[in-house]
Amino acid sequence: MTWNPIQRMRPYVRYLLMLIALPCVYMGGVCLALLWHEHEANTDFSELHLPRMSAPTAQTRLLVFAPHPDDETLGCAGLIQQTLAAGGKVEVIILTNGDGFRTAVECDTHKMRVGPADFLQFASHRQQESLVALSKLGLSPKNVLFLGYPDQGLERLWLDFWTPERLYTSPYTRADRVPYSKALYPHAPYCGSELLKIIEQAMRAFRPNLIAVTDPQEDHPDHRAASYFVSLALEELGGQPSTANWAGRALLVHYLVHRGDWPQPQGIGLTFPLIPPRGMLHIGTLWMSLPLTEVQERRKLEGIEAYHSQTMMMARFLTSFARRTELFGVLPAEALPQLNGHPQLASAGNVEHWWQRTPPVFLDAVGDNLLRTLEGGADLRSACACRRGETLCLDLEFCQPVSARYRYVLQLRAFGEGGRSAATALRLKLPVANQALPEGGWVNVDGRHLAVVLPWRLLEQEAGNNPVTNISFGIKTYLSRVLIDQSGMCLLSVKPTNNDRAIAALERG
Repeated sequence: MTWNPIQRMRPYVRYLLMLIALPCVYMGGVCLALLWHEHEANTDFSELHLPRMSAPTAQTRLLVFAPHPDDETLGCAGLIQQTLAAGGKVEVIILTNGDGFRTAVECDTHKMRVGPADFLQFASHRQQESLVALSKLGLSPKNVLFLGYPDQGLERLWLDFWTPERLYTSPYTRADRVPYSKALYPHAPYCGSELLKIIEQAMRAFRPNLIAVTDPQEDHPDHRAASYFVSLALEELGGQPSTANWAGRALLVHYLVHRGDWPQPQGIGLTFPLIPPRGMLHIGTLWMSLPLTEVQERRKLEGIEAYHSQTMMMARFLTSFARRTELFGVLPAEALPQLNGHPQLASAGNVEHWWQRTPPVFLDAVGDNLLRTLEGGADLRSACACRRGETLCLDLEFCQPVSARYRYVLQLRAFGEGGRSAATALRLKLPVANQALPEGGWVNVDGRHLAVVLPWRLLEQEAGNNPVTNISFGIKTYLSRVLIDQSGMCLLSVKPTNNDRAIAALERG
């Protein structure tokens, strides 16, 4: 008998392959089960009863902000129709022309390589689609305003390009100013402070009592940023004597477009209600449902189908918003709490759990995708914040203990009166240890809590060496270079302390 070493090795090779295959099959099964569970949760309509949103009246002045052409129809077509039918007034402001959708531009132009002129032409096409879609809802073109700011760039304006000294350049149109003649302000510079000013001017001119904008917890960065700009503009106007009378009473509601595989089921579902994604049901948002008539549903579907450049790419997703209800959320207005005393975080054994005495300023959806379910130490659950003397204190709570496996990045922007702020937001990589930060603050880790203390002077520098009126902060977490979780930027108004009032009085002379 001839000895064959290959035959003798075959059993060992089989065992090795089984050892490799079994964990892969197991993990694949777990992933599919989690995804199926999420899908089923988002399609379960049986036990969710949302409060009904008040119907518009003849006194309603509705101002809708859309990050891109089509968002206003997806989120607010029914609300627009009902406001007009009641005798109210409606104005729609579209922040970008959707000029950064490369795949759609390639399909629209039938080109493999497209340039700035193609993106500009496509943007004009999308403007016209908006006018057609909104006319089907009963809105006149004179009540549709296009700002022409950069698609895929609104969050960059908020974080990195606030002042006009350095403008954002669109990688698609290669423009750093509004390049559209049919925009509200042609040639307006691409910077955050200018966009905030334009939004405030539009609000002053229309004086709305109901404002709708996308949700700050959306997956799309433009949608998140649209909420930041609108919320800050309303906060600024509410603090000015000439506009506080109406701005302080205006109701701000949020509509949702991009969030995971929501809405489910995909495709036209005129008999289904629109319900929040499972992960966003219990994060402090008051969700409300607006019932639509059959006629309003059909007109909404016609408005969606008027966006031919979009439906040729993702018709099933877009038509999923033609439902028997629309969904709106109200977020609690948050002010930065003030506590007495000074935190002592210089050592691990000297930690004061101040966050147990103050409610979170925002709650984040947890376990709402596969990565966050598996990597709980990077899945943000809640954030607390307060001012204590001359420090800002933050507490970030995660689903599992904080770990050095992850990278935690804090994004912080402070504003002075009139929206004054630094050119770029402050970004801090938070060390997973009890140690000092380079900026003079401290970080302390306590199980699932990552506590951060920053000197108040750092925020005043961000606000252009002025008293701070508002702050926004958010957190990003990474495993290696993979983004695990990202909160929206939480906007907090800052009530002046006695010392702040004295400084402001001295500055006024």
